[in-house]
Amino acid sequence: MQPSSNQANHDANSQLFEGDMALFGIFSDLFMDTGTDICASTPTAPARPQTAPILQSRVDELSSRLFSYSETRRTVRLNQNDVFPVNAAKTVFTAENFEECAWAYFTVFHPQQPLLHWPTFDMHNAPLPLLLGVVFCGSVHCSPTDGALSSRAFFDLGEEFIFEQLRDVVAARPDLGTGGHRALEHVQAALLIVALQSSFNSEAVRQRVRVSRHPELTVAIRTLKLLRPMTTNSSHNKVTEWNAFIAEESRVRIVHFMCVMDHMNTFFFNLLPNLAIGEIHPRLPCNDALYDAWTPEDYERSCTESLRPVNQIPSIKQLVAFLMGEDWTGEKKNSLLNVLELRHLMICIFALHSIIFVSRAALLISSSYNNLLHATRRWKELWDTLHARREGEHRRSLGFIRHGLEMWWVTCKSYRLTGGVA
Repeated sequence: MQPSSNQANHDANSQLFEGDMALFGIFSDLFMDTGTDICASTPTAPARPQTAPILQSRVDELSSRLFSYSETRRTVRLNQNDVFPVNAAKTVFTAENFEECAWAYFTVFHPQQPLLHWPTFDMHNAPLPLLLGVVFCGSVHCSPTDGALSSRAFFDLGEEFIFEQLRDVVAARPDLGTGGHRALEHVQAALLIVALQSSFNSEAVRQRVRVSRHPELTVAIRTLKLLRPMTTNSSHNKVTEWNAFIAEESRVRIVHFMCVMDHMNTFFFNLLPNLAIGEIHPRLPCNDALYDAWTPEDYERSCTESLRPVNQIPSIKQLVAFLMGEDWTGEKKNSLLNVLELRHLMICIFALHSIIFVSRAALLISSSYNNLLHATRRWKELWDTLHARREGEHRRSLGFIRHGLEMWWVTCKSYRLTGGVA
């Protein structure tokens, strides 16, 4: 997809929202950083022709679907005050606004947490729920145009629409090997709208997300069998291998996006996690440069140059087991340092905090004392080494990764309050 304004204007627009991250807060801020070099870790998209006239038909279809859904919902609930905002829709549902919002999503939020595969994302063919989720999430990062600001009037309706579509997909129980691509896209849409809605200062919305949407999304991920071990089939065809990698990595990122949101619920709201560490079998996400490769040739070249082989990256389940286990040697530590990144350790510290919280709630903290003590100390060793290496390479840490030690300190403090010493 192509921006309708130049990069300089986009950088200025990003700065307009500096400090206003309450708009996309608690969950999305884990990866949020709105500095001017935000795209430093993301390859530049190749030039593409403007598509506004072609895109408008899809936008009109989405507007019509939302209007029909709104009328049905209004009839079922007998709520005559729940009226579709027609005037606002005229401003929001334009091809130009959709392009601006989608570009803002991919150039501001995407570098922090690449959930979608940007090179193959097509606004003309993506499922309507995913298109809606991308545009709504991007709208909070655009300059405050009428279209971007008016989008907020449709967030609640969009949330219901996205989850209604997700229920239909889950009920069909698609085979991930054949028709799973569309199912993954519907889950991605639900993840985006949950992250967005969780950020607004509305007690009713946040409670609905925590009590209803978050558990439903967890059930959907389980039902679609996204947590199960993955099998990778090798191919001598570059395009086929690239497509297989995209499908695998998209699934990996869905699982860990959900995992982080779940653990952050525990970290910030003292809620028991919905996901168990032991059921998360997919490996941790690969390097973003590999995922953001624009062509099969770029992907093949990145695989050759990569110092972190994808097939050696552990799952969060394996990483936590390594840290808590008795077998911790210099060889084991070095093997982890060769494949891990700082963001992997961020996921890990949230997971360790979740384990401490559950152990405390189940009165099991005394029996897991030594294991948790080992895990927090070993995590710190890995973090210090990787952080020093990153600083030596003059690479900038984005978003919450900058606060990794603070998250570790809070985790240790939680452990200490339960009777441990960290």
